[in-house]
Amino acid sequence: MTKHSNFAPSAAERWLNCPASISLSASAVRLYDANKSSPFASAGTAAHAVAALCFTAYRNPLWGLSCETADDPELAEAILPYVAAVVEDLEDPSACAYVESKLHWIADSRLFGTPDAIVASDFEKTVTDYKHGQFTFCAADSAQLQIYGFLASSPSTERLTLRVVQPRYISRHPIVREHVITDVPAWRAAFGARIETAIKAVDETPGKCNPGPHCIWCKGSPTVEISSRVTMYSLVRFSPSKRISLMIFPSALSWFSWAEAEGVRTLNKKKKRNTNSGSLPGTL
Repeated sequence: MTKHSNFAPSAAERWLNCPASISLSASAVRLYDANKSSPFASAGTAAHAVAALCFTAYRNPLWGLSCETADDPELAEAILPYVAAVVEDLEDPSACAYVESKLHWIADSRLFGTPDAIVASDFEKTVTDYKHGQFTFCAADSAQLQIYGFLASSPSTERLTLRVVQPRYISRHPIVREHVITDVPAWRAAFGARIETAIKAVDETPGKCNPGPHCIWCKGSPTVEISSRVTMYSLVRFSPSKRISLMIFPSALSWFSWAEAEGVRTLNKKKKRNTNSGSLPGTL
């Protein structure tokens, strides 16, 4: 089984903003098997496997590959834009591709990740990430892609392109979206400082919870204090960018509804306890 980084690029949006997210997620895994894979995750893993084979076996995905999903025409058709984008990058004679290659940060070995594809030419690098999901929008300048770009680039890189290919997303957004960084040294200095600050916060204040919209996919959300849970519910519920997620994922909406109800029950218990001890009705 592939070892995952504590500072996983896929969770960067959380640990860059909340020091407690790593320890809380680890506790959640022990408490209720939060690492259990979902059908959506399994489908994404299968799509990535087929896409990787397209490059390692030098075959067109529509021909079918030797894996359990090879005869799935919808899956093969979905990954074609991703394969085509990477192949187009390779038209540069000086370009070479790195598919599913693990990258480490020299300054802190705990930060590592595996981008889907990197195409490097003389002074330019393009990081491409394939997203199989239909319902959650993935931006080209997401924290995950910026982590990959940071690990893949160097101060000598003159141009860095972060690209996400999301062919199944149910919206009119372009299938291929790019974020281009031209002043790479300045960007690396700023983003590297942000990473260092976040990792230092996790090491020094691992229990500091910073609720926000990034909490919606945090495995540790159910383990935090109720006051923070209600804060999370309020922040995500009224954040316009998250309304689509709440509508599409009933489980997320149910969880936040439960958090609100749990807060109300807690307040009612306090009222009842204080009333029984001689407090005036309705006071806390």
